[in-house]
Amino acid sequence: GLGVSRQALTPPDIAAREWVMARMADAGLARRRMDGIGTVYGEGGDPSAPSLLMGSHTDSQPEGGWLDGALGVVYALEAARVLHEAGAPGAWSVIDFQDEEGRYNTLTGSRVFARHLPPPLEEMADGRARAGLSAAPVLY
Repeated sequence: GLGVSRQALTPPDIAAREWVMARMADAGLARRRMDGIGTVYGEGGDPSAPSLLMGSHTDSQPEGGWLDGALGVVYALEAARVLHEAGAPGAWSVIDFQDEEGRYNTLTGSRVFARHLPPPLEEMADGRARAGLSAAPVLY
């Protein structure tokens, strides 16, 4: 087949991120947000405890593999659901990094998360505006 096309900041990418945020709520992640470049975070468990970070990305190359990256996010959501339902001690977080496949810059979301080599902000702001999102990136 032709695969899936969910390039960063396109309508399919934004729809996938909105779907992930809804599934985060279903998985018991009480604190959810999307940062200024579109990376999605969900946090569960004890907010004062160190957190186990799980996830990947849902964006894709044009006609990319439909499970590339997305499977890591889905597995992380399932792990978070199990931890929540078991009343596990500690904290856990699920992340869906933005633009890991390089529409604006390779590994954009994880680089911003690590505070290393920010993306071309003007291009990303334009992409956010075209996607109907706030055009003012908030990196940290």
